[in-house]
Amino acid sequence: MQRYFPLLSATFCLLALSFGAQATTWTVSNNPNKPAQFTSAQAAADSAAAGDTLLISGSTTSYGDLDIEKQLHLIGEGWGPSVDIPTFSSIYCRHQDATVNASGSVIEGLNMSGLHFGYYSSGTLENVVVKRCNVDYPYYNYSYSNTPISNIRIEDSRIRYYATFSSSYWSGNGGNVEGIEFLRCVFDGHSSYHMSGVGDCNGHLIVRNCMFLTTGGKVHSGAMSEATFENCIFIGGNFTDVANCVINHSSAIWEACLEETRIYVHGNSQGL
Repeated sequence: MQRYFPLLSATFCLLALSFGAQATTWTVSNNPNKPAQFTSAQAAADSAAAGDTLLISGSTTSYGDLDIEKQLHLIGEGWGPSVDIPTFSSIYCRHQDATVNASGSVIEGLNMSGLHFGYYSSGTLENVVVKRCNVDYPYYNYSYSNTPISNIRIEDSRIRYYATFSSSYWSGNGGNVEGIEFLRCVFDGHSSYHMSGVGDCNGHLIVRNCMFLTTGGKVHSGAMSEATFENCIFIGGNFTDVANCVINHSSAIWEACLEETRIYVHGNSQGL
């Protein structure tokens, strides 16, 4: 029997190492009725290792600002009739140093005023997914960041005011912003427009299966071109100053994007 002990010992060592390398899930709550490991979301994010998950309880008290400077998975309770959605003033996805950053992070089930990508940081930020969130302002402005960003996807979320992506910094226009995608989102019209500063996005902005609820305003605050809108419903808004945008159904036969009594076919509006 003794001859098996070294093999068993080695096996247990390998198991210990594998479990030690696994990501950890941490609980966060500033609600005294919901005890957790952390009361501060920022303290939890700072203590967590890259790849860890933060489960954030709903509360009537804001968690304030949150800096994400490593790959994390944030999961909130979401929003329902009897659930308080975890609320933040702003969430910043940026860099801890030249090699550690928020790339690969997932943010879901949270409420926030600002969602900033690369704010006052440097390096590359990519592959961030935001889903089932309530966001007032998704935001990127190169004036506050020299961070190239790519593959940012916001899905199944509510955009309460408008999304801002600086017009002069899309890839191909002297900048490094590419792969911005909105999927199944509701832009619910609390502003007179839904997007700001986009300008010529050189094909790097894709909006699919979204609903725009502007009443009497614009989809974009100024001139916008080279964006793609597919299978979207527009209620009351208009495409003034929008040029060379692909606005069509994925079948390339009928455009499913309605603007009151108008339907778009291959990028050109046609009255019904």
